[in-house]
Amino acid sequence: MTEGRKRFFRSDKLIWVLFVLLFVERMLVFLQLGPEYNSGSDDINYVQSGILFAKTGMISYGGEYPSALIMPGMTMTIGLFCLVFGEGTELWIALRIFWSIMGVATALVSYKTAKLLSNSWGGFGAAWWFAVPNMAWMNHVILTETPYLLFSTMCLLYTFRMARERDNKWFACYIVSFLFALMFRANAIILPFFTGLYCIWIRKISFRRVVSFALILLLFFVPWSIRNYKLFHAFVPLTYGSGQPMLQGTYQGENWPEDSTLDYETNVHQVMLRKYSQYYRDVPSQESDRDPYLVHYDPEGEVKEPQDVQFLAMQKDGVKARYRLEEWWKSNLKSLLKSYLYIKPRWMLNWSWAWEEVFHVPYQILHRISQINLLFCLFSLFLCITLKKPSGIPFLSIVYFTQVYIYSLSFVTDRYASSLLVIRYIWAGVGVGLLTDLIRYHKKVKQEEAECRQ
Repeated sequence: MTEGRKRFFRSDKLIWVLFVLLFVERMLVFLQLGPEYNSGSDDINYVQSGILFAKTGMISYGGEYPSALIMPGMTMTIGLFCLVFGEGTELWIALRIFWSIMGVATALVSYKTAKLLSNSWGGFGAAWWFAVPNMAWMNHVILTETPYLLFSTMCLLYTFRMARERDNKWFACYIVSFLFALMFRANAIILPFFTGLYCIWIRKISFRRVVSFALILLLFFVPWSIRNYKLFHAFVPLTYGSGQPMLQGTYQGENWPEDSTLDYETNVHQVMLRKYSQYYRDVPSQESDRDPYLVHYDPEGEVKEPQDVQFLAMQKDGVKARYRLEEWWKSNLKSLLKSYLYIKPRWMLNWSWAWEEVFHVPYQILHRISQINLLFCLFSLFLCITLKKPSGIPFLSIVYFTQVYIYSLSFVTDRYASSLLVIRYIWAGVGVGLLTDLIRYHKKVKQEEAECRQ
């Protein structure tokens, strides 16, 4: 092989070929599914929310009233695109191209992160996983996963940057990345805890930076919380939608309480009326003389303000979820613990999010690819422990498994599992870097031994 070809097949050259191929793959998915394809899920609500924001400046979701069910990132982003491209097919095309660019950018950030922790082959080993067809499909669906993965991965990169260098620019980049991640998904709030623990672990943390970070967070939380309090008369620092996935999660696992065995009237219906009585109109029943809270609950008919209907529905889900968990705890503690500590976390490990067969690749193959990736990750952890190299793999494994269990506290689904895959891609990529270092080391030793024999 000529010297020029050798240079071309170096990882830092091939990576740019890979990025081009990743974007081409996403454009082929675009052609296969069409510009106005939707998943039949939250993407329709997000786009409608963005269109309404462009017209009125209102953050809404699923209707024409203000909402705090979601963070404002999707609404504002789509609203800005709507101002430029209108409300028709051009809007969908522009959003899909932008989402595809963010998907490839996530591969680039993953490459930089794994390269920082190992070498350029490690970066290549992280980035090539983004060629899996369901990742290309995910970048075609206008949901929070694509932007959140980009900015949360940037948080990982700048965490490692801050650990290696005390340059304030990495701290500033981390703050910006975190705030953007938080704008799209409320669960980004956990990211600074991992960063803080890592900086404490390697003994590189500045009290001044902690204070600065807290003050910057207040600049975000205070206006958003005030807005939510004025609208819903409740303290909502992020979103009020946590009750819904918590409730859905109580129907996962095994031997959960059957609805027919539970008293929802007393423990959910009446609790809502007592706790949130100020939100309802006074509609007394025939038994109101004995108990003024015994009213016939009909959210559509009795809630004073229409914008509170969604808020109360989410609160009701939370009350119902806590009641179900209490009863599950009393009736079958063993199945509760097994469901939340084993069954649901195990589901999260190798789920592949693919509601369409992109390029006619069946789900079973995607599932096998996810399993192979997990084996790569475990092998990488073995290499890290064996070689005793501070590669960041232990930190990545802690971040991944901790978030798996955090998600398992509520509703687990293939979407949530996919939002953690980038951590595994970087983790596996660093292992590739460690392996190439090991191969180079043994090759160098053999060359030295050969020279000594000569």
